Amino acid sequence: MKRHTLFAAMCAVAVLSSDPGLAATVSGNWDIVNNTGQDANDLHMRIRGARKDAFQESVDGPFGQADVENAPDIPGIGEANAVEVEWDGATVEDGLDDDGNPILDNEGNPVGPDEIHVGLEFDKDVNSLMVVDAYWTKDGQEIGKIDSAKLGFKAGGLFANTLMTLENFSDHELTVRDLQWLVIPDVLPLDQMLPYQFGGWSSSVPDFSLTPGASIDFFPGPLDAGEFLLAQMDVFQTSEPSDRTQVMFQHEAVPLPAAAWFAATGFAMLAGLGRRRMRGSLVV
Repeated sequence: MKRHTLFAAMCAVAVLSSDPGLAATVSGNWDIVNNTGQDANDLHMRIRGARKDAFQESVDGPFGQADVENAPDIPGIGEANAVEVEWDGATVEDGLDDDGNPILDNEGNPVGPDEIHVGLEFDKDVNSLMVVDAYWTKDGQEIGKIDSAKLGFKAGGLFANTLMTLENFSDHELTVRDLQWLVIPDVLPLDQMLPYQFGGWSSSVPDFSLTPGASIDFFPGPLDAGEFLLAQMDVFQTSEPSDRTQVMFQHEAVPLPAAAWFAATGFAMLAGLGRRRMRGSLVV
């Protein structure tokens, strides 16, 4: 069975201002390994929760600039809330020669498949980033899925607190390991969202699993206005731990106006009552 490994560094920065609506910036970074068994030249993602008119910038690795278009063909989503993203113009090698044997370096060690780094940033009222599909193509033909990509998140501000949700969009049970929190005084730039690369994090949350379609909520506690909450985690298929995603996301804490404090507090209390979806939703 071919292994498709995605090391993703995601960040979500959500801002709740005095306007009743949620104004947000959401961005994600992915370090992706080509394990399809052949060279690829294009990378594709289908992302729920984002729109073309909210697209701000991209990190493009070896490719040309990302092409971002609305994706109306996602059932039940429509072009207002989903995008199709394509990176092209590069060769991403699989680390194998023409006979299918590993390419070796001068010391006889396998060089391994190419790893690329790409990223996207959206703004306006975007407050979620759900990768519902990701795959490689070669000369216009799909050559391999990146199944471990299908973990999504949402973020929302609640007074000086934050409610965050993780959701499993894959067809496999996912295990989340080493989930940690960190509060920083300023936003971390898009191209620096690299998980497990610096210190200061909280103790890890115990491992937990999400069945297909399940979600889990986190209520990490109070934050001062203007601070940023980072979360990083290691996600993998429970039945195939080598299919792995490393994720980081980020959310800005902005208190609600005084008139909305009671509604936010009441919602936060309700969020603590328990499971929202059977076997899948838990407030921490």
